[in-house]
Amino acid sequence: LNSITLVVGDLTGYVPDSMHFYFDVLSKGTAAERATLIIKRRPAQVRCRVCQSEFGPEAGALWICPVCEAVGGDVISGKELLVESIEIE
Repeated sequence: LNSITLVVGDLTGYVPDSMHFYFDVLSKGTAAERATLIIKRRPAQVRCRVCQSEFGPEAGALWICPVCEAVGGDVISGKELLVESIEIE
């Protein structure tokens, strides 16, 4: 294996350094031992339940729609954790 590309959403609470550390530890003695781990960050996006506007909420803040100022919304991205690709020689 040359590389493994992950897509990880900001709302998963991931810590990139920890993911790289555990990948290095867990891949020893496997086909992935020499592979590079590539992490693509997926920002959070929320859809307002009132006006249907989509917005990126600020970290650590209430999710307030910038259009109608309604609080909350439905997550449309940012919770992903998936393997996007595996590159093999």
